[in-house]
Amino acid sequence: TTGEAQYTDDIPPMANELHGCWVLSTKAHARIRSIDYSKALDMPGVVDYIDRNDMPSAEANKFGPPNFDEVFFAEGEVHTAGQAIAMILATSANRAQEAARAVKIDYEELPAILTMEEAIEKESFHPVYREIKKGDTEGAFRDCDHVFTGTARMGGQEHFYLETNACLAVPKREDGEMELFASTQNANETQTFAARVCDVPANRINVRVKRLGGGFGG
Repeated sequence: TTGEAQYTDDIPPMANELHGCWVLSTKAHARIRSIDYSKALDMPGVVDYIDRNDMPSAEANKFGPPNFDEVFFAEGEVHTAGQAIAMILATSANRAQEAARAVKIDYEELPAILTMEEAIEKESFHPVYREIKKGDTEGAFRDCDHVFTGTARMGGQEHFYLETNACLAVPKREDGEMELFASTQNANETQTFAARVCDVPANRINVRVKRLGGGFGG
């Protein structure tokens, strides 16, 4: 016994294995005029690409419970830098990454909200409001001897993962079955969305979780 754990990315390569790399938006808010994959597809080792047009239905491209208001692949417009637009499939991870950078996207840039102040000014808020109130806050401030006001700012924070997100998809020979090795805390949700994207019943998708090198809601 060595105590060494095997994570998803440690699984030995399989025959005819392909690697996927996201094509991500470089704009904060823009309309996609056109996408040219030709330069990427001409690279040796690049097999194909997938985007919203490969989804079996418009509903299959949606996720993000409970409202299902997010999309796997951008649908004509991007709303943040780094939003997924497509995925390149290639015979190696390095070639997939290189090809993803070679995809040419023509954007029509749209106004973007980049600060809290801009969001307040434009009243750009999530439609769901939750408040927790206890006691008389206004009265407490009114009766204070001194009241100090100011602004505190904090940058975004992330946990330091032992592994990044990874998934190995192994198609089976019968009835559209597939086995997924995924670094997920929600195997049921992974099964549900994979079945929708592949347009098969959920019982044909088998999700296995090897180890988790990150969690904490990250």
